[in-house]
Amino acid sequence: MAISNSSHSEEIRTLIDKAENLWKKKQKDEFSKVVREIKKLSSQKNVILRSLADMYYRLKVFRLALKIFQKGNEIDPNDIDFYDGIAMCYLELKQYDKAIETLDKLLKIDETAVEAWKLQAYCYNKMKKQNSAIECLKRAAELTPRNPVIWHNLGFTYSLIENHREAIKCFKKSIQTDPDDPLTWNKLRLAYYATEEYEKAEHCRKRVISLENEQKQKNYQKKMGNEDNVNRLYQ
Repeated sequence: MAISNSSHSEEIRTLIDKAENLWKKKQKDEFSKVVREIKKLSSQKNVILRSLADMYYRLKVFRLALKIFQKGNEIDPNDIDFYDGIAMCYLELKQYDKAIETLDKLLKIDETAVEAWKLQAYCYNKMKKQNSAIECLKRAAELTPRNPVIWHNLGFTYSLIENHREAIKCFKKSIQTDPDDPLTWNKLRLAYYATEEYEKAEHCRKRVISLENEQKQKNYQKKMGNEDNVNRLYQ
Protein backbone atom coordinates (compact mmCIF):
# COMPACT_ATOMS: atom_id res chain seq x y z
CA MET A 1 0.00 0.00 0.00
CA ALA A 2 1.37 3.42 -0.93
CA ILE A 3 2.32 5.73 1.91
CA SER A 4 1.77 9.49 1.64
CA ASN A 5 4.83 11.75 1.82
CA SER A 6 3.79 13.24 5.17
CA SER A 7 3.14 9.89 6.83
CA HIS A 8 6.31 8.52 5.22
CA SER A 9 8.37 11.35 6.69
CA GLU A 10 6.74 10.82 10.08
CA GLU A 11 7.55 7.12 9.93
CA ILE A 12 11.17 7.91 9.12
CA ARG A 13 11.46 10.33 12.04
CA THR A 14 9.93 7.78 14.42
CA LEU A 15 12.32 5.06 13.30
CA ILE A 16 15.32 7.38 13.45
CA ASP A 17 14.46 8.32 17.04
CA LYS A 18 14.03 4.66 17.91
CA ALA A 19 17.38 3.76 16.33
CA GLU A 20 19.22 6.52 18.18
CA ASN A 21 17.79 5.39 21.52
CA LEU A 22 18.80 1.79 20.82
CA TRP A 23 22.33 2.90 19.91
CA LYS A 24 22.65 4.86 23.14
CA LYS A 25 21.45 1.80 25.07
CA LYS A 26 24.09 -0.26 23.22
CA GLN A 27 21.44 -2.59 21.81
CA LYS A 28 23.31 -3.00 18.54
CA ASP A 29 21.30 -5.93 17.13
CA GLU A 30 17.99 -4.13 17.60
CA PHE A 31 19.57 -0.96 16.22
CA SER A 32 20.59 -2.80 13.04
CA LYS A 33 17.06 -4.14 12.59
CA VAL A 34 15.59 -0.64 12.77
CA VAL A 35 18.15 0.69 10.29
CA ARG A 36 17.17 -2.07 7.86
CA GLU A 37 13.52 -1.02 8.30
CA ILE A 38 14.46 2.56 7.40
CA LYS A 39 16.34 1.46 4.30
CA LYS A 40 13.40 -0.64 3.12
CA LEU A 41 11.17 2.43 2.98
CA SER A 42 13.21 3.69 0.02
CA SER A 43 16.91 3.06 -0.37
CA GLN A 44 17.21 5.67 -3.16
CA LYS A 45 15.37 8.66 -1.73
CA ASN A 46 17.60 11.48 -0.56
CA VAL A 47 15.43 12.07 2.49
CA ILE A 48 16.25 8.54 3.72
CA LEU A 49 19.96 8.95 3.10
CA ARG A 50 20.04 12.36 4.71
CA SER A 51 18.13 11.12 7.75
CA LEU A 52 20.47 8.16 8.20
CA ALA A 53 23.59 10.26 7.66
CA ASP A 54 22.39 12.90 10.10
CA MET A 55 21.65 10.19 12.65
CA TYR A 56 25.12 8.66 12.40
CA TYR A 57 26.64 12.13 12.59
CA ARG A 58 24.75 12.88 15.82
CA LEU A 59 25.92 9.52 17.16
CA LYS A 60 29.50 10.54 16.26
CA VAL A 61 29.93 7.66 13.81
CA PHE A 62 31.53 10.05 11.37
CA ARG A 63 33.06 7.64 8.85
CA LEU A 64 29.75 5.89 8.26
CA ALA A 65 27.91 9.22 8.13
CA LEU A 66 30.45 10.38 5.53
CA LYS A 67 29.81 7.34 3.31
CA ILE A 68 26.06 7.91 3.38
CA PHE A 69 26.39 11.64 2.68
CA GLN A 70 28.66 10.75 -0.26
CA LYS A 71 26.10 8.28 -1.59
CA GLY A 72 23.44 10.98 -1.48
CA ASN A 73 25.80 13.37 -3.22
CA GLU A 74 26.31 10.85 -6.04
CA ILE A 75 22.56 10.63 -6.54
CA ASP A 76 22.01 14.40 -6.48
CA PRO A 77 25.24 16.40 -6.95
CA ASN A 78 23.30 19.67 -6.81
CA ASP A 79 21.97 19.15 -3.27
CA ILE A 80 24.12 21.40 -1.10
CA ASP A 81 22.98 19.66 2.10
CA PHE A 82 25.03 16.62 1.16
CA TYR A 83 28.13 18.75 0.50
CA ASP A 84 27.61 20.39 3.88
CA GLY A 85 27.32 16.99 5.58
CA ILE A 86 30.43 15.67 3.84
CA ALA A 87 32.40 18.76 4.87
CA MET A 88 31.26 18.48 8.49
CA CYS A 89 32.33 14.84 8.62
CA TYR A 90 35.75 15.68 7.19
CA LEU A 91 36.06 18.43 9.79
CA GLU A 92 35.30 16.00 12.62
CA LEU A 93 37.85 13.59 11.15
CA LYS A 94 40.35 16.47 11.05
CA GLN A 95 40.74 16.15 7.27
CA TYR A 96 40.58 19.89 6.78
CA ASP A 97 41.91 19.94 3.23
CA LYS A 98 39.13 17.62 2.07
CA ALA A 99 36.56 19.71 3.93
CA ILE A 100 37.77 22.81 2.09
CA GLU A 101 37.66 21.00 -1.27
CA THR A 102 34.07 19.92 -0.57
CA LEU A 103 33.02 23.41 0.47
CA ASP A 104 34.52 24.79 -2.74
CA LYS A 105 32.08 22.58 -4.65
CA LEU A 106 29.20 23.76 -2.48
CA LEU A 107 30.09 27.41 -3.04
CA LYS A 108 30.15 26.91 -6.80
CA ILE A 109 26.47 25.98 -6.50
CA ASP A 110 25.60 28.71 -4.00
CA GLU A 111 28.23 31.38 -3.40
CA THR A 112 25.94 33.09 -0.88
CA ALA A 113 26.14 30.17 1.59
CA VAL A 114 27.48 32.09 4.59
CA GLU A 115 27.94 29.03 6.81
CA ALA A 116 30.12 27.44 4.14
CA TRP A 117 32.42 30.48 4.10
CA LYS A 118 32.58 30.40 7.90
CA LEU A 119 33.36 26.69 7.96
CA GLN A 120 36.03 27.09 5.29
CA ALA A 121 37.64 29.83 7.38
CA TYR A 122 37.64 27.53 10.39
CA CYS A 123 39.42 24.82 8.38
CA TYR A 124 42.01 27.27 7.05
CA ASN A 125 42.69 28.47 10.61
CA LYS A 126 43.19 24.88 11.72
CA MET A 127 45.73 24.51 8.90
CA LYS A 128 47.40 27.77 10.03
CA LYS A 129 46.49 29.47 6.75
CA GLN A 130 45.17 32.65 8.31
CA ASN A 131 45.29 34.77 5.15
CA SER A 132 42.95 32.35 3.38
CA ALA A 133 40.71 32.27 6.45
CA ILE A 134 40.52 36.07 6.42
CA GLU A 135 39.41 36.11 2.78
CA CYS A 136 36.63 33.62 3.54
CA LEU A 137 35.42 35.63 6.53
CA LYS A 138 35.49 38.86 4.55
CA ARG A 139 33.23 37.22 1.99
CA ALA A 140 30.90 36.08 4.77
CA ALA A 141 30.90 39.59 6.24
CA GLU A 142 29.92 41.07 2.88
CA LEU A 143 26.94 38.73 2.78
CA THR A 144 25.84 39.34 6.41
CA PRO A 145 27.44 42.62 7.56
CA ARG A 146 25.56 42.61 10.89
CA ASN A 147 26.56 39.11 11.95
CA PRO A 148 28.56 39.52 15.19
CA VAL A 149 30.01 36.01 15.07
CA ILE A 150 31.64 36.61 11.71
CA TRP A 151 33.22 39.88 12.86
CA HIS A 152 34.40 38.20 16.07
CA ASN A 153 35.97 35.34 14.09
CA LEU A 154 37.58 37.78 11.68
CA GLY A 155 39.03 39.76 14.58
CA PHE A 156 40.32 36.58 16.19
CA THR A 157 42.00 35.55 12.93
CA TYR A 158 43.68 38.94 12.55
CA SER A 159 44.94 38.53 16.14
CA LEU A 160 46.54 35.22 15.20
CA ILE A 161 48.78 37.02 12.70
CA GLU A 162 49.29 39.91 15.16
CA ASN A 163 47.43 42.42 13.03
CA HIS A 164 45.87 43.92 16.14
CA ARG A 165 44.67 47.15 14.52
CA GLU A 166 42.45 45.25 12.12
CA ALA A 167 41.41 42.92 14.93
CA ILE A 168 40.21 45.91 16.96
CA LYS A 169 38.09 47.16 14.04
CA CYS A 170 36.44 43.75 13.71
CA PHE A 171 35.78 43.26 17.42
CA LYS A 172 34.20 46.73 17.60
CA LYS A 173 31.90 45.87 14.68
CA SER A 174 30.92 42.67 16.46
CA ILE A 175 30.12 44.61 19.63
CA GLN A 176 28.00 47.11 17.70
CA THR A 177 25.57 44.29 16.95
CA ASP A 178 26.03 42.25 20.12
CA PRO A 179 27.17 44.58 22.93
CA ASP A 180 26.63 41.98 25.66
CA ASP A 181 29.13 39.32 24.62
CA PRO A 182 31.91 39.16 27.24
CA LEU A 183 34.08 36.97 25.03
CA THR A 184 34.33 39.65 22.33
CA TRP A 185 34.96 42.38 24.91
CA ASN A 186 37.78 40.27 26.32
CA LYS A 187 39.32 39.75 22.88
CA LEU A 188 39.07 43.50 22.31
CA ARG A 189 40.81 44.05 25.67
CA LEU A 190 43.71 41.83 24.62
CA ALA A 191 44.01 43.62 21.28
CA TYR A 192 44.15 47.00 23.03
CA TYR A 193 46.86 45.71 25.35
CA ALA A 194 48.83 44.53 22.32
CA THR A 195 48.64 48.05 20.84
CA GLU A 196 49.48 49.60 24.25
CA GLU A 197 46.13 51.36 24.52
CA TYR A 198 45.85 50.60 28.21
CA GLU A 199 42.97 52.91 29.15
CA LYS A 200 40.77 51.35 26.49
CA ALA A 201 41.90 47.91 27.59
CA GLU A 202 40.92 48.73 31.16
CA HIS A 203 37.49 49.89 30.01
CA CYS A 204 37.03 46.54 28.25
CA ARG A 205 38.14 44.66 31.36
CA LYS A 206 35.53 46.42 33.48
CA ARG A 207 32.89 45.71 30.85
CA VAL A 208 33.79 42.00 30.91
CA ILE A 209 33.45 41.88 34.70
CA SER A 210 30.10 43.69 34.54
CA LEU A 211 28.70 41.34 31.91
CA GLU A 212 29.92 38.25 33.77
CA ASN A 213 28.30 39.48 36.98
CA GLU A 214 25.05 40.13 35.12
CA GLN A 215 25.15 36.60 33.72
CA LYS A 216 25.75 35.13 37.18
CA GLN A 217 22.75 37.06 38.47
CA LYS A 218 20.57 35.83 35.62
CA ASN A 219 21.67 32.25 36.25
CA TYR A 220 20.91 32.64 39.95
CA GLN A 221 17.45 34.06 39.22
CA LYS A 222 16.75 31.26 36.77
CA LYS A 223 17.73 28.71 39.38
CA MET A 224 15.96 30.24 42.37
CA GLY A 225 13.10 32.09 40.71
CA ASN A 226 12.68 35.84 40.78
CA GLU A 227 11.81 37.74 43.96
CA ASP A 228 8.09 37.91 43.20
CA ASN A 229 7.84 34.15 42.77
CA VAL A 230 9.79 33.60 45.98
CA ASN A 231 7.51 36.01 47.87
CA ARG A 232 4.41 34.24 46.61
CA LEU A 233 5.60 31.01 48.20
CA TYR A 234 5.15 32.63 51.62
CA GLN A 235 1.82 34.37 51.02
